[in-house]
Amino acid sequence: MDNASMKKEALLKDFKQGVDFQCETHKKEADCKFELNKKSNIERIKREARRDFSLEQQAIRRELTFKINDLTSQLFNEVDELLAEYFKSEEYEKSLEQDILNAISLADGEDLIIYIDPADKDKKESLEKNTNFKISISDYSFGRGMRAVISSKNILVDNSFDYKKNAIKENYVLNPYI
Repeated sequence: MDNASMKKEALLKDFKQGVDFQCETHKKEADCKFELNKKSNIERIKREARRDFSLEQQAIRRELTFKINDLTSQLFNEVDELLAEYFKSEEYEKSLEQDILNAISLADGEDLIIYIDPADKDKKESLEKNTNFKISISDYSFGRGMRAVISSKNILVDNSFDYKKNAIKENYVLNPYI
């Protein structure tokens, strides 16, 4: 019986070692699967968070752009109102006069045609008298101001308010971070 008992114990020991080995192998595989699944879920959550963040960022940028455009539009509407008042002042007529004199000086005796906006036709006689120069009224409006053409030098002097406003609008940037 000693032999049978030893055999039984050896078999039992081998079986227990086999079961322990399988259990350890199964644990290692389960741990590996768990870690792999955990990493996969963490990466998925990070991707979703980045996507959600990006979508929210885009929505904020759209809203900010809309607000900036709205404020810029309000600003330039206010500028238009202030210009309408300025055009009624004596300062405006003096400024026109100075622009005309500057164009005459730039022409330096060359042929020169000076145009004023049709809205300023009531100022034509006064401007001609004060500058001693014949002034033409443009066929189309250019937002007040004056334009001069020096053909021999291929020069256009554009002191129109449409040109000035458009140049400012093109380069104007409202900084929302100030």
